[in-house]
Amino acid sequence: MSDSVKILFPPTLRPEEWALAHARGDAPGSAPYGLDLLAAHDFSIEYDSARAAGRNPLTWAIGRVPRGRHHATRRTEGVAVAWDERMAVPLLRRYGDSGRSLAAGVIWATDTLADDGLSIRNTIMRRVLRQMDLVWCLSHGQVPVLRSWLGVEPERIAFLPFGIDSAFYAPAPWPDRPMVLSLGNDQDRDIPTLFSALERIRHARPDVRLVVQTRSPLPAPAGVEVMPSVTTPELVSLYAAATAVVVATQPNLHVSGMTVCLEAMATGRPAVLSRTPGASDYVLDGITGHLADPGDAADHAEAVLSILDDPRRARRLGRAAREHVVTHHDQSVMCRHLASLISDRRR
Repeated sequence: MSDSVKILFPPTLRPEEWALAHARGDAPGSAPYGLDLLAAHDFSIEYDSARAAGRNPLTWAIGRVPRGRHHATRRTEGVAVAWDERMAVPLLRRYGDSGRSLAAGVIWATDTLADDGLSIRNTIMRRVLRQMDLVWCLSHGQVPVLRSWLGVEPERIAFLPFGIDSAFYAPAPWPDRPMVLSLGNDQDRDIPTLFSALERIRHARPDVRLVVQTRSPLPAPAGVEVMPSVTTPELVSLYAAATAVVVATQPNLHVSGMTVCLEAMATGRPAVLSRTPGASDYVLDGITGHLADPGDAADHAEAVLSILDDPRRARRLGRAAREHVVTHHDQSVMCRHLASLISDRRR
């Protein structure tokens, strides 16, 4: 008999609409984050919807957060899952007394602790996450921070290797003209370092096309094409046209830029990523791409130029990158790991 898994998504992520978009070729995975693939591991999947916790902690209604779940109690009603900590708040409210095991991911919370560890938001988040039966994170750099912050049994916190749809981001023929691509708008992207690196690359290799997708107001260097946004089909085409993808980030624990790097690597392109804690979980330095020192534009530029200046090596890195993603970072692999973590916590 299969075990019941409720997956709680925000209203902006509707699995039915996502599946239709995937069928049209407009979205990777047949459900958000590929979590429908848990069904391959003897789980019966049901979707639920709730509004995520907002940015204003006063709207979280602290008195409505249940407390006091006993973790030695065996859960008999299945599992309820939230992808990230913002959805863990409604997950606990909805399923805290249901008899289900609760499992949630953590993405951003570990990076807010240094600045406002005693804030109302983090105080509530800690209370919520301590009541999860399983908390996973996508970076090894987050594991010791979470264990120290939450103060729960170490086995309740685990690393989950993130996965993407490697069939959707399929290998593409090598481009005729060299191009360097960078994508992403999250708060940890280091646009000044990126632009400085691209300026160095343009000086050394004026033949290379430079394309950046960003909404940053910072003026781009001469010769850099800036796109504020791209559709998913455009994204696939950009990866195919690229020779290398570079992502510069500020120091962070959740590996900002890992999704872009994995999608590019699945296409068969080497990636250059800032060497933050956990970055080596995704980009193997010198094997599938390169890691560069955060804030060091020269190091990022040198890593990219080492790829551009040796096309044979670049293709070898790209092949290794594709193989690494398929083997270790496909959504099916991620769900296999997650299914194992959930099952272990229910024994």
